[in-house]
Amino acid sequence: MRKLYVFSKYQTNLLLRNFKSTIVGFLLPVIMFFIFSNMLAELEVPETGRTIVDYLIPAFLPIIIINAVIVIYGQYYILYKEQGNLLKYKLLGLNTFSVLVGIFSATLIFQLVASLFLIVFAVLTKGGVCQ
Repeated sequence: MRKLYVFSKYQTNLLLRNFKSTIVGFLLPVIMFFIFSNMLAELEVPETGRTIVDYLIPAFLPIIIINAVIVIYGQYYILYKEQGNLLKYKLLGLNTFSVLVGIFSATLIFQLVASLFLIVFAVLTKGGVCQ
């Protein structure tokens, strides 16, 4: 279990190492929310008295997490497989499952933080989420 924790921490540091991709990872959901919330602010959902903006956060969160985790996870897995890093980690005492779980948990944590950033932005700019 300790090996998995250490590898997940290492993988998280790898994700955060590239400043530009980290900023894009955090700001892309916020920018998308800002654009769509301003574009769709006038559309009202019939019989609810709410605008579409109230439903953007619950719609964006699964899309952000699932899409980014699949893309980032797949990208790192293929990269590790092509470079032979899976064998290197196996020689270090990590089995393939631990490497895959470590990559997945690091990307999931990254996207959960990005989602939290999006929620805070939505609360600050639009006055709440699903009021």
